[in-house]
Amino acid sequence: PIVAATAGIGAISKLGMDVEQTNIQFEVLLGSQSKAAALLNQMNDYAAKTPYEKLDLQDAAKTMLAFGIAQDRIMPNMKMLGDVAMGNKEKLSSLTLAFSQISSAGKMQGQDFIQLINAGFNPLKEISKMTGRSMADLKKDMEKGNISAELVSKAFEHATSKGGLFYGM
Repeated sequence: PIVAATAGIGAISKLGMDVEQTNIQFEVLLGSQSKAAALLNQMNDYAAKTPYEKLDLQDAAKTMLAFGIAQDRIMPNMKMLGDVAMGNKEKLSSLTLAFSQISSAGKMQGQDFIQLINAGFNPLKEISKMTGRSMADLKKDMEKGNISAELVSKAFEHATSKGGLFYGM
């Protein structure tokens, strides 16, 4: 019993340290304790309503913040990416990384496109639906660096809004 109690106390202490470390990480990334608390609360609420664990969402948010995505875009992006990932944390992680790279570069490049495809989302297909342009033309535009991060974001929004393939996922 003493060993079990000691192990339990150790686990609780570690959990407390992990929470404190997470709070500090978000305070540093956001520059404010109140901003960190607000974002963590939003992620906790989202985790309670979805199959995603808090840690998965925190990792995704840290990735977006590290790539310079503004705090006010974290949760809307998280919800879009979460819908496209369909509850799969590995897909969420892959989509978040690719989306963040695209946002940081300001455009989608071939490697980013492949990452998104491998995670189950073809942004060019969605852009084609939105614009009526052919996939071949869009691929040429991508090769020239003419598919902007904003257009990719709009493709995600289109796919996850009412009538989209991933709406309400």
